[in-house]
Amino acid sequence: MLEIWTDIRKRARKKDIKLPDIIPIVLYNGEEKLLDSIDYKEILFKIYHL
Repeated sequence: MLEIWTDIRKRARKKDIKLPDIIPIVLYNGEEKLLDSIDYKEILFKIYHL
């Protein structure tokens, strides 16, 4: 978790960015293969455009 927060801080344009809570849970009941990443760090970077 610390590594994720440190990377977000380093890549953030604004230094006062609010760090996200980290609750790494993946639930999937679909019949098809999960297409998105299960890497929480990668998902956060997509959300924050880092």
